[in-house]
Amino acid sequence: MFAAHDLALLAPTTRERRPESGEPGQASAAPRLHPVAEPCTLHSANGRVRDGMVRHAGPAGAVVAGVGGLGLGQEVVLVLPRRGGLRMRARVAGLGVMGLLLDLLPADCGPDWRRALLGMTEPGWGTA
Repeated sequence: MFAAHDLALLAPTTRERRPESGEPGQASAAPRLHPVAEPCTLHSANGRVRDGMVRHAGPAGAVVAGVGGLGLGQEVVLVLPRRGGLRMRARVAGLGVMGLLLDLLPADCGPDWRRALLGMTEPGWGTA
């Protein structure tokens, strides 16, 4: 199981000073996951379709809530209907009370995912 404070522990950390306080702190060597609320659908290899909600998203991963019945290491296809039906292959990397931790496959973390991530994390991004 993992909790909100565990999300920062997904990547190796380094020690650095926080500029605002001058005190030592932890900084992530990899980008953090951002809180979002994006409906999604997960398609598994056996043909089952599950609806859920992306609760956190980052450049190479996501946490999906409301989805069960999947095991560690299982490959799924993450579909974001509000982002033009964007489809990305992912692997279940963790199970916990917050949902499934998905590692997106590197081949699918391209410009389309970055645009979708910006749209989820920056209100009004991409609107005229």
